[in-house]
Amino acid sequence: MERVDAEHSLARWRGLFLASGAAGVTAGVVTLAIVILPYIYGRPASFEERLDLHGNTWYTLGLWLSYLNIFPILLAALGLAAYCVRRSPGAALSAILLLVFYGATELIGRSIMIFTRENRWVDSLRSAEGDARAETIELIRAFDATWAGAFPLILITFSLSAFLFAWALRGGAGLQRTASWALFAASALGAVTFAAAYLAELGPLASWGYLIVQPSSRVIVGLFLLGVARSIPHPHEPTAG
Repeated sequence: MERVDAEHSLARWRGLFLASGAAGVTAGVVTLAIVILPYIYGRPASFEERLDLHGNTWYTLGLWLSYLNIFPILLAALGLAAYCVRRSPGAALSAILLLVFYGATELIGRSIMIFTRENRWVDSLRSAEGDARAETIELIRAFDATWAGAFPLILITFSLSAFLFAWALRGGAGLQRTASWALFAASALGAVTFAAAYLAELGPLASWGYLIVQPSSRVIVGLFLLGVARSIPHPHEPTAG
């Protein structure tokens, strides 16, 4: 009876690892699309150029992908935390709490960006004139400044969580070791991106790093979690011993 209960418990974890593994791979692929899209629609160099992108199909797709990608990222993190909590409970719990903060901040900011900034304020500029237009532009500029100010906090939070997960996975073999190094690289990329805001010379390194490291690290973590799921026997499958 105890053995059956243990197998059913493992099966529940297996489902979480399968879902979180698939989410990690999905997040990596979507992240790559998000990085590539600005090369298609043209990265805006000014406030006015960004306003002109309103209604552009590729720009709108990028906004929605950035919004929706938060969910698979958090699901993958939940599976990773479930795996790491027995190896390093302090690091795993701290990492998931940091990512919950990251996810909440991203969801609020990107919700305002899509539903208020783009669909209300920017859209209203087509018919607004005089003082009404000037007030709307000020609202847009104020949000953009607030979002830009929140970005370093989001970046630091995400980088710290990646470092903590990498630390919890250290010492493993095979794909676990690869996942650990990939997360260390993602954490280092966060530091480079933060420094690039003050040292323009680091800008190209941060851009290329984000193109390569961020998508690949998420795919690697997803594949690792899928491997963990496959290593857990189904409750109806015979187990060794």
